[in-house]
Amino acid sequence: MTVRMTQQLTITPTSTADAMATTLLPSLKGLLSIDFNQHDTRLTACLTAAINRVSSWTGATLIPSTAVLVVSTPIAWRIPVVPFVAVTGAELDGVTLTDLAPYAGGYIPDMPVGSELKLTVTTGYTTLPGDLAEAICLLAGSLFDNIPREWKTLARAYRTVTWAS
Repeated sequence: MTVRMTQQLTITPTSTADAMATTLLPSLKGLLSIDFNQHDTRLTACLTAAINRVSSWTGATLIPSTAVLVVSTPIAWRIPVVPFVAVTGAELDGVTLTDLAPYAGGYIPDMPVGSELKLTVTTGYTTLPGDLAEAICLLAGSLFDNIPREWKTLARAYRTVTWAS
């Protein structure tokens, strides 16, 4: 008997890259030694572009988001969102599960063959790790003043690699 695993993942941001850029603006201005507001619009645009680029490169959801995962598989595996924050809802074959403890570690436990699990998951950072924020600021700074910076070195730890068959 062959059992196929299927998965559908939909991620909906609950915030914006612009909101995150606004919080990083003072750090970027400090990095570039800018103490006036004349370039704030351009700096925010550079930060937004950097957030999107670092998110794409690392495979991490940087902006706070809600993910809905629908999966059909009989084997245990990791919930495919980075960073995993929490499971906020679960349904097994259309029945709401009240005990979310089995999912607290970011893993889906074994399921009965032929069943369908729907999880609502919180992902993204409310506060970026320091090195990831620095990577974003370095990239935004290079976008602003065209000076190459080593943003990938700082962001490398947050990169996920997905193997497709």
